[in-house]
Amino acid sequence: MATPHSGKNEAFENIPRTSAPRCVLVCRSCRETSGRILADACAFSRSRNLAEVRSSKPVKGNTGSSPCCIMMNASEIPTFAVVGHPNEGKSSVVATLTEDDSLRISDFPGETTVCSDYSVRVDDEILIRFLDTPGFQHPQKTLEWMQQHSAQKQHPAHAFVEAFREDPEHHHDVELLIPLAAGAGIIYVVDGSRPMRKNDVCEMEILRMTGNPRMALINPKEGDDSFLQTWKENCAKSFNLTRIFNAHHASFVERMALLESLKRMHQDWEPAMLRAVGIFECDWKKRVSDTAQIISDCLVEALEFQVEMFIAKGENESVLRSKLIVQYQLEIQSL
Repeated sequence: MATPHSGKNEAFENIPRTSAPRCVLVCRSCRETSGRILADACAFSRSRNLAEVRSSKPVKGNTGSSPCCIMMNASEIPTFAVVGHPNEGKSSVVATLTEDDSLRISDFPGETTVCSDYSVRVDDEILIRFLDTPGFQHPQKTLEWMQQHSAQKQHPAHAFVEAFREDPEHHHDVELLIPLAAGAGIIYVVDGSRPMRKNDVCEMEILRMTGNPRMALINPKEGDDSFLQTWKENCAKSFNLTRIFNAHHASFVERMALLESLKRMHQDWEPAMLRAVGIFECDWKKRVSDTAQIISDCLVEALEFQVEMFIAKGENESVLRSKLIVQYQLEIQSL
């Protein structure tokens, strides 16, 4: 049974969290590996039971009240905070990468209010962590404060959280910056179908000031590529990597290409990322094989399917044939 990690994070244990974790596990058996692929969602707001999935019985989740660890040793577990402006597609990116349909995705901005951990596991081992975060609320004020206090020796995100953790006006910004203060890699999601704004420039500078490994993910929500070149040029100034990724239409190959890119953000993360990509590919091959088998079985059953009707002496064969065809069409649909 897999349960969320709840140990202390020494890198950031002084910043308190008060709400309880929940856990959602998704399991798919893979014949080529000894482990099971588990996508685990650990949010800080409430508890919920584990979801039943196609190849396993339902399992009870951890409903304890211990605070969930944001990040473990950066050299062991690749941890990525998915950040950006509200309603830019952050939750969609996390849901697509983890294949977790439990994430709440809305057209209305501000639906995500706390930092939530969606981890990919093999058995009880975490391979990757994706943190879904609230959107920036006051990027200009946050940047001004960080610039004014840039002489401090503290990590700028850590300093901001320490200064504003009790301020409800900056709740979303604090939640967003908590994993960055713990050293998480940054995936900055922007809607590339709109023009850049001043707030975008401020957000990019905030993320650059953290010094964390970072990637810009341009998510053209409306399919308009008129502004893509401007976004790419400006993102290149503040981020180690820039990729175009439409979370709603990304294929499996595109998802794997994105994961391959993430390994370049931190050299120590490469072994875990390569292993995760290998497991995803193995699981995908199994799904393709299982799907082909289901289609094949269905075709064989359909080709062998027949219905019978006996004709009594004197009955109209043409009428009975029409009835038999209707019966065949109705029954074959239920296969």
